[in-house]
Amino acid sequence: MITKLFTNNIHENLFLFLKELDRNPEVNSIMILAGDKVGLYPEKVNGVLKEIKKPIFGGTFPGIIYQTNKYEDAVLVVGFPFESRSIILKNISKLETNVLEVLRGQIQIESLIKTYFVFVDGLAKNISRLIDSLFSAYGLEFNYIGGGAGSLSLNQKPCIFTNEGLLEDAAIITGIGLQSSIGVKHGWLELSNSYKVTKVRETVIDELDYKPAFEVYKDAIYRYSGKEINKDNFFSIAKAFPFGISKIGAETVVRDPITVDNNSIICVGEIEIGSFVKILNGKKETLLNAAEEAAIIS
Repeated sequence: MITKLFTNNIHENLFLFLKELDRNPEVNSIMILAGDKVGLYPEKVNGVLKEIKKPIFGGTFPGIIYQTNKYEDAVLVVGFPFESRSIILKNISKLETNVLEVLRGQIQIESLIKTYFVFVDGLAKNISRLIDSLFSAYGLEFNYIGGGAGSLSLNQKPCIFTNEGLLEDAAIITGIGLQSSIGVKHGWLELSNSYKVTKVRETVIDELDYKPAFEVYKDAIYRYSGKEINKDNFFSIAKAFPFGISKIGAETVVRDPITVDNNSIICVGEIEIGSFVKILNGKKETLLNAAEEAAIIS
């Protein structure tokens, strides 16, 4: 496996390295993880991505971690010796109910596949349906690694790396012959009692306990933290107070609130009507301890 981090003269060096990996007979697939501040736009990268013959997958993120450091303006490239198979799903916000059939029809379960990398535009809709369909199509005997790509600017833009270019409102699912292990611990602590989601539109919560969602959330945040949240400072405070959906026998599912539309709260990821959510909070220590625990149990 070949790993390289780019922090200087990124565009030119990255393009040269991708072409070098493409010629390397020991490399069979390429993963790219980029910090959003690098500014890898389609007009800058698509020409090179389309030239690469070996499978490419990955995404752009608010930050990446390499060894012990966090980078917002760097690119990490990994050349794997393993063969891989990828599905690219475009316009996932408009996916119909046949997503399960789409997944089953586009890739075969092969013995070479040990791990699935799943990268999806984090500001797209239908992410929960996509993930549920993924498990239904391929089962639980594989490890699934990945997450939502995008920018903390909360503006949806191309953020998924593929051989077709950098894509928006898309997902790439790559099966690869890499043995892996996973430990899951989110580190968030429950602050509130449960609220019932009584009106919702996919990623938009309109009502909690039959009351305007933002009014309920705002009162709860003030009660538990003393902070006065409003539409102008919403994300700067809300990022520390996500919603948690309890799951039987599993870690709490976290939904991040990102902005307010009138009295409705827009989240990353769908929430089903009738769900019960709690407001969570995490401190640096609890999140770091959770990461350590996840590494131990993986």
